[in-house]
Amino acid sequence: MMRLILTIIILTMLVQPLRAETLTDTIQISSVPEIYVGGTGLLCTSQENETEHLLVTSNLRHLGIAKFDADDIKYDKLEIDEKTPNLLVFDSFFFTAKVYRKSLKVEIRKFNQSSIEYLTCNDSSVSDVHNAAEQKLRDLLNGNKI
Repeated sequence: MMRLILTIIILTMLVQPLRAETLTDTIQISSVPEIYVGGTGLLCTSQENETEHLLVTSNLRHLGIAKFDADDIKYDKLEIDEKTPNLLVFDSFFFTAKVYRKSLKVEIRKFNQSSIEYLTCNDSSVSDVHNAAEQKLRDLLNGNKI
C-alpha cells in the first residue's frame, strides 16, 4: 500500500512539468499582492480617457499603482505621507499621489515630469480592480506576433 502511494506521488510530480509546458499559449498573470487584500480598489480615468488601477491597503498606509512590466502586472508601492479627514497623501521616490477621500479625485505627480495627472475614480473591490488591470494587459498583448 505504501509503495502505491509513493508511486502515485512520484508520477504526479513528473507529470506536472510536462503538463505545464503544453499550456504555454495562456497568459500567466500574478495574483493580487497580499498587502492589498482586504483594502479598497480605485478604478480611475484620466482626462485623456486612460484607465489607471490603484489599490489602497486596509490600514491606509500604502497605495499601489498598477504598471505593466514584463507582460505582467506589478504595483508601484507608495507609503502614506499625510492623512487628514479629507485627504491621503502617498509618496515614493518616483511619485506623489493625493487621494481626496470624499470625491475620490486623485492627483499623481511623477518626479521626473513637472506635470500632474488628474484622475476621477470609483471605489471597487481590490479583486475587481486587479481583474480590470488583467483585462487591460490582455488587450495590450492581443495581436502581438511574438
